[in-house]
Amino acid sequence: MNLDQSKSKVQWWRIILILGFIVAFGMINFGCQCDCEEAPDEYYVKYEVNCSGLVGSPIAEIIVSSENGDLTFNLDHFSPWETTIGPVQKGFNATLKVNVTNAVVLLYGYIHVSKNDSPFALKASDGSESINDPISNVQLSYTIDY
Repeated sequence: MNLDQSKSKVQWWRIILILGFIVAFGMINFGCQCDCEEAPDEYYVKYEVNCSGLVGSPIAEIIVSSENGDLTFNLDHFSPWETTIGPVQKGFNATLKVNVTNAVVLLYGYIHVSKNDSPFALKASDGSESINDPISNVQLSYTIDY
């Protein structure tokens, strides 16, 4: 009879020990949940202008939107131009305005966007269709929505 009582006590201790492990594991598991907020996405915008002269000496005014308002650049030669701004947040409206005077040119404008240090992707472009289609201004706009 004494042997049956000791087996019964051992079984109860096993059950209590198993329940204790289950309760401890549950408390640790629920206590370690992270209420951390993910960092917001960061975007960088690259503006690019290519201008090929046909006739004249160009004077180009380039206006781009940045996180701190509009930026204005002036060029007096034919060469590729680019600038990158950021970081900006989702919903930012990237605009590029180019106006060329004193020349007949082939003009191209591009807006590229990079999300969280990924490669830049072309989001907007416009420009001269051909050598028979010189233009003197380009206006582009893209709102970051991804």
